[in-house]
Amino acid sequence: MLGGVNTVDPTKGTFATAALTQDTLTAANKGDKYVYSFEYTDNDGKHQKKDIEFELVSADGKTTFGDTAKSDIALRTADGTEYVVNIGDALKLDLDKVAEAVATELSKDKDFSANFKVQADTANKGQLNFTAVQAGANGASLDKMGKTIIAPNGTETKNAPVVTVGNNGVTTAVDSFKTLDLSKATVWDGNADTLEKSIFEINGQKFVFMDNKFATAANFTDNIKTLLSEAGVGNNYVAMAAAGTTPTDTDVAKMATTIGAATGLLVTAGKASTTNGVTSWEVSGTNTENVHIALKDNIAAPQKSEGGLTLQVGDTNEDFNKVTVYVDDMSSKGLGIEGLDVTDQGISAESIDRVKSAIEKVSVNRGRLGALQNRLEHTLNNLATTTENMTNAESRIRDTDMAQEMMAFTKNNVLVQAAQSMLAQANQQPQQVLQLLR
Repeated sequence: MLGGVNTVDPTKGTFATAALTQDTLTAANKGDKYVYSFEYTDNDGKHQKKDIEFELVSADGKTTFGDTAKSDIALRTADGTEYVVNIGDALKLDLDKVAEAVATELSKDKDFSANFKVQADTANKGQLNFTAVQAGANGASLDKMGKTIIAPNGTETKNAPVVTVGNNGVTTAVDSFKTLDLSKATVWDGNADTLEKSIFEINGQKFVFMDNKFATAANFTDNIKTLLSEAGVGNNYVAMAAAGTTPTDTDVAKMATTIGAATGLLVTAGKASTTNGVTSWEVSGTNTENVHIALKDNIAAPQKSEGGLTLQVGDTNEDFNKVTVYVDDMSSKGLGIEGLDVTDQGISAESIDRVKSAIEKVSVNRGRLGALQNRLEHTLNNLATTTENMTNAESRIRDTDMAQEMMAFTKNNVLVQAAQSMLAQANQQPQQVLQLLR
């Protein structure tokens, strides 16, 4: 706890779906394909999709599908694995068994297992729980889940998402971020004795909320500035927008901007709420709710987003033979300089720091683009060298083939001439005998 602020260290993100949907079946549903689709962002920040496909079959193989008294319903995979999933003799799916089947098939996939551990929830019927393998904000995240039923005639019935939680079929755990509950921050009253207890620290930078009275230039004296400087806070402070001892959403939003400018982190103000035992992160709420902030690496963040230009720079489809060109948000809002205020000396000093941070961010992007340009130039030079080597090799092969053919031609020519000479001599002998007989 720093300055009364509860901190949550980065942990492995957890994700959950609500219960899978129940379908009432008839004999006509035999042969239906059930496709469960999962869209996620992997440990490398790349968008991925995994489909799990089953065929609805009669498990016992003896009775007609649709016989409620005898038929066992199963989900069959492409490799022939069957999961019996009906409830007793009824033509209904046991959602727990369906969830277990989906979890088992997902776990078989090497790429998916490298990003998540998945299991059926024993407490919530038909629910799937996912835990990121890698801890922290850069770990994998489950983005969306959907189900498609494909009839034997090709007709598709889509449920996207299967459930409605945050409009994407999954609920995201807040602990995939590093979070701070700033409603518990101690507001500094201006006394030297209470300053240290009011300070909280992030990435080596110190921050503090100040009483509303310091929003007035007359109260923001040189003594206050000296205390902040000596404590290591400097310009990393936010004066409360209104009187009170608890920061509101307005104060937290300003502090989020200040933290982002000072640390280079991507800071988002929002609230944490818990539904069905899973704590989710939201970026909307009232002034009593939007008092949390989420911290993420601002450099890695663009890798989590859609877009960018992926270029092939090698001879295989491996990731190391590809480069992705992307640029951070270079707008005034993205650079953290939107709405700069220079009406007050103290606030102006903070604005200078924000401009400095924006310049550094632009420099980082320029450096990243420069590094990519150097790699592309290096790749082009390698390709030019490879092309030249291939041309030389082809020329040598052609020269070698021509020399070999000329040797064969000369050999055959000698043999032909020798054969002709022998034939001529053979023809002379009968002529000589006839000459003697004359």
